[in-house]
Amino acid sequence: MLARVLRGVVLPLLLSGVPAALDCAGQASPAPRGLSPGFHEPNSKIRRSELVLAEKVVRQALRYVPRRLRIEDCQVVADLDTVLEGQDPGLIRQARGYEAFVLGNRYPIFVNLNAPLLRSAVLAYKQDPMANSVFIYLLAAVLAHERVHAGGPDRSTARLKPGDSDERKAYQAELLLLYQFRDLRYIGGDDVDRYIDHVEELARTFRKQN
Repeated sequence: MLARVLRGVVLPLLLSGVPAALDCAGQASPAPRGLSPGFHEPNSKIRRSELVLAEKVVRQALRYVPRRLRIEDCQVVADLDTVLEGQDPGLIRQARGYEAFVLGNRYPIFVNLNAPLLRSAVLAYKQDPMANSVFIYLLAAVLAHERVHAGGPDRSTARLKPGDSDERKAYQAELLLLYQFRDLRYIGGDDVDRYIDHVEELARTFRKQN
């Protein structure tokens, strides 16, 4: 199952201080030596350097996810067609706007390089690699959401642990982290408040459906 809906209404509000787009033109090139297994081969629209920067950004975000995920638990995806081959065409179309998702409630967590959140985080990292942008924290909350859905081997017991498809639990994990970041003043401002309000509304929608 694909899980994760882009906050398309609110996220653009946070992009006002970020240049409109990354320069992703260029030819396909092979994955560099030593590239993490969490990466998919770049397609013709994504430069190798953008994938390398994306790995650094995801690594930063993973530091803020409780019960820390590993980079091997995630795959930064440039070519969704490869990952979603054989899936329902409707789901493939929807996934192009997803920030992150899992398939079949199993690891890995696929992080969409073409979605605004990761692209904005990469661009902010390029501007100042020493600073954690607001997008790092938003991405961490998204990964906390997806970790609820992702199942796999339990490292303590070596048994297979299924993921949980309950969106209410996933949004609860995401919101808890967003609240913590706001309380610690890692994130803040009217745009962030509107973003969190929108996530809360999505969570309420799923509660009403159950």
